[in-house]
Amino acid sequence: MATKYARVNARVAKQVDAHAARELELFVDNDSGFHRRVKAAEESLARVICRKHHYSVDLAARVFAPILSDAAKQYSREYSVGNDGLRMFDATTRQSLAKEYANDFKQRVNLFLRKGVRDVSPTVQAALTKCAATPLAGRRSRRARRRR
Repeated sequence: MATKYARVNARVAKQVDAHAARELELFVDNDSGFHRRVKAAEESLARVICRKHHYSVDLAARVFAPILSDAAKQYSREYSVGNDGLRMFDATTRQSLAKEYANDFKQRVNLFLRKGVRDVSPTVQAALTKCAATPLAGRRSRRARRRR
């Protein structure tokens, strides 16, 4: 027997629209203003990595979320009749895309730190080499965090 909360959660949970997510991703990557904001967010995340020596995908997704919300609004202004950008790209789609951006950044930083692949911007490279950051692991246990 399903509980009351399970029924509510099943109703609230929505599927991610992969086509809309891809469309928004292409719009952000091809627009110079949003691309510049994404690069600035990545530089900010690199400074956080140097300062805390830790990277959380969930917290990094919060950095990309406002950029994607603004991009959805701009997309609707340019390509839609009304102002329905936040309905066109619903919250679950934008959140999943923000996590995708955060995961992609983490992979590129790890490639740079482990193998020297220069797939990140020069300012991010400079920040990471200046602080001698180590490759990013996942979430550490409490015991490992206390040892630091």
